[in-house]
Amino acid sequence: MDELHHRRPHQKYVDKTSARSMTRLNELLLETTTNAIVLIGYAIGNAAGPFMWKKQYQPRNRVPWAILVGFCGFSALVLFTLRTLLASENKRRDNEQHDDKYDDVYVAHVEADGTTVEKKVDRAFLDLTDRKNRDFRYVL
Repeated sequence: MDELHHRRPHQKYVDKTSARSMTRLNELLLETTTNAIVLIGYAIGNAAGPFMWKKQYQPRNRVPWAILVGFCGFSALVLFTLRTLLASENKRRDNEQHDDKYDDVYVAHVEADGTTVEKKVDRAFLDLTDRKNRDFRYVL
């Protein structure tokens, strides 16, 4: 049986298979939810779009263009806000002390003959989220 553990007596063993499957399940749920939100927004935009271009707004179509520019500005504001939040999170992580919680992680594998072999696992292969891996920095 493979087990993922730290070399610290106070920490418990975690079954590697169940931890990975739960992480993957959370990733799939987040990905599916994000795709559903984008698809719903796309569908609403396509359904409402033709109703903006009315005969009364011609020949300049100022109202529909104002709505389009307004939503583009809103999107730019959301992106700027997200970038600002991620930059401040990067600065906060730079000012934190180093978290060595995941520095000494070993995988223990029991061979067929009953011997246990331990191998050190690099932090990059632990499948940590950005919140757990305090060394992770957002690319801006």
